[in-house]
Amino acid sequence: MENFDQNFELIQEYIDGNLPAEQRTQVEERLEKDPDFARLYQRSKMTIQVIKQEAEQSTMAFLDGLHEKEIGQASQEKGAAKVRQMPLRRILSIAAVLALLITAGIWLFLPQNESLTAFENYYERPAFDMQRGAEGDPLLSEIARVYNAEDYMATLEKINTYENIEDTEIALKRYKAIALIETNRIKEAQDLLESLKGDGEQPDEIYWLSAMANLKADNQTAAIDDLKALLSGDFPVTEARKRKVNELLTLLQ
Repeated sequence: MENFDQNFELIQEYIDGNLPAEQRTQVEERLEKDPDFARLYQRSKMTIQVIKQEAEQSTMAFLDGLHEKEIGQASQEKGAAKVRQMPLRRILSIAAVLALLITAGIWLFLPQNESLTAFENYYERPAFDMQRGAEGDPLLSEIARVYNAEDYMATLEKINTYENIEDTEIALKRYKAIALIETNRIKEAQDLLESLKGDGEQPDEIYWLSAMANLKADNQTAAIDDLKALLSGDFPVTEARKRKVNELLTLLQ
């Protein structure tokens, strides 16, 4: 994605309903045509919802504690004839305000994760493309279908089934690693990619994916090692990828 910060800010404004009608239409058209932008939108929307829910739950728990304390103190006061309970509407109003403040505070002071930002900017999911035609193998064809439909859980299930009945090509293992990254099973993806480095097939793809997995795991040192390997001259790497590697190394070092 060409500019993560601008796209993220645009998505925030869209979700908050702050964009004019013409710009909202442009965003909606882009969501239909740009898979990376659509993926960032879904992740942003999910993150905002989780943060707001956690903020509201924390606020309500805090207010409940205050209310219980108020009741306890009031009941202990000498001559207290009646304990006045805080109206539910007032509690909810205060909770809503505090939730917004907490949410705003989280977004303002949450440190930027440089590794995750780099991952979002440079990770691109390749389309399924096996040298051995998938059309000649029903199970392989089904793997291609669910992978290209971005159903990564199904992709993993079908690749695991395939591995039980066929010798698995390196290319298919690479797609398995991608599906693991997409489903946030990063440690498994890292281990698989590490095991593939010694096989000598598609090393440029393997090392690049390994760098991406390490960035998503916030392991910059390992990611930098993978990127440097791509510039070592030990195996062919396209000029386009070399440019991306140099850009990313400049950003991380």
